[in-house]
Amino acid sequence: MGRILVVDDELPVQRLLADMLEADGHEVRVAADGAGALTTIAVWHPDAVVLDLDLGGEPGGLEVCRWIRLDPERARLGILVLTGRIDEATEIGLFDAGADDYMRKQRFEAPVLCKRLRGLLRRLRAQPSTPRTLAWGPLTLIPERVEAELNGRAIALTHTQLRMLELLVERRGGIVLRRKLFELCAPDCDPTSSRAVDVQINQIRKKFGSDRGLIRAAYGTGYRLVSKETAASEDARETPSTPAFETT
Repeated sequence: MGRILVVDDELPVQRLLADMLEADGHEVRVAADGAGALTTIAVWHPDAVVLDLDLGGEPGGLEVCRWIRLDPERARLGILVLTGRIDEATEIGLFDAGADDYMRKQRFEAPVLCKRLRGLLRRLRAQPSTPRTLAWGPLTLIPERVEAELNGRAIALTHTQLRMLELLVERRGGIVLRRKLFELCAPDCDPTSSRAVDVQINQIRKKFGSDRGLIRAAYGTGYRLVSKETAASEDARETPSTPAFETT
């Protein structure tokens, strides 16, 4: 089904993952550290990486993620991270470094991991060979290349972040339901308890810089992407006017 690189410095976990993925039909290679991962990626060109966040030595898991995303030639390489800890700061760090998905290392189950990896590969392969361009105001997306520009400036996005923006652009200012966005970034999590959508949207807003206000929350419903003119108009309506005082 795919060429998968497993990167883990614990030999029992490494063997378990390799056996599990081979049984699911994948061709698998393994690396025990970040340096081995970089070498194997450069030589073997896998379709996806199952990566332990807490690798010993340098480079660590986050550094491997960032290295993968530095080169446009590796834009279609999927990254599924296994981590022993997950809190909001860790989740933000993972997505910001370029991870597509993550699972708790001590709790993952074979069917779930295989399902999520197959879904990631399916999304990557569904991208057509002739890239299409989507534009909305100052934002331009080329989904198949995982490329985006805002006001002519390139911005780095993960696959998930770009897919979320793609949905927002396609709605042309309309609301994309929170449930629909959630399916992209955390398909196997409980939508009532996870902040995965908010984490991803906040990361996109940070990358938008001074144009962060183009992504608007429809509270209790979802999000929408608006033009600069609409954002300015809505901000003006929300800003309370300063009362005038007569002078004597």
